[in-house]
Amino acid sequence: MNNDLTYNTFLFCSNRRFVLSVVESNDLKIIYEEKEFLDSQFKSLELKKLDIFLNKNIYRVEKKIDSFIKDIYLILEIEDFNTIQISIKNNNNENIFSSSSLAYSLNEAKELCFKASNDEKIIHMIIDNYQIDKKNYSKLPKNIKCNNFSLDLRFICLPNLLVKDLEKIMRKYQISIKQILNNRYIESLFKDNNKNLYQKAKEVTEGFNENEVKLQKKTNENKGFFERFFNYFS
Repeated sequence: MNNDLTYNTFLFCSNRRFVLSVVESNDLKIIYEEKEFLDSQFKSLELKKLDIFLNKNIYRVEKKIDSFIKDIYLILEIEDFNTIQISIKNNNNENIFSSSSLAYSLNEAKELCFKASNDEKIIHMIIDNYQIDKKNYSKLPKNIKCNNFSLDLRFICLPNLLVKDLEKIMRKYQISIKQILNNRYIESLFKDNNKNLYQKAKEVTEGFNENEVKLQKKTNENKGFFERFFNYFS
């Protein structure tokens, strides 16, 4: 099989349907798509039906594209998501608002989120408002001095148990989950209906919403979680 990564694979899941799609990496044109509609009375995801759907279709897709699927973007439209809102206020002592002061507050908010719901995984972390010396900003201002600032943040979370169950299913097919996305959050960002779901999802993963904090796994060098915002100040 050809293992050159010239495509992205997306799996959309709701209690009504499953859609497995392979799209070209460059223009995100759909090159293969398989759908299954469900007659379900449950609000939560039916994992057994998802496993059966993947068992029927993974090999078929890999044969069609002549390549193994190694990872997948998982787009979910389910009721299991939980939204947590947190506000953080800190002093800045009339210094320039910097990446370090922002990162400290973001990390503080993240820790508060974990304490509020330690059995959930953060899927999206969004800054809804910046208040700098009592003035509100929808976007992060540059080169501004302030005495104090506050952040209003929104965390979209998913139960850890569900995430682990999904990862377990994917491992059966030697597939890792590249990223989980909330479909309602994706759709809330776009007014352009000419884009398909996968174009929207890919743009979200690449930083379409500049107020979304991209969470990074810690490395041995102890790099921070908030690389996107560090780049902003560079």
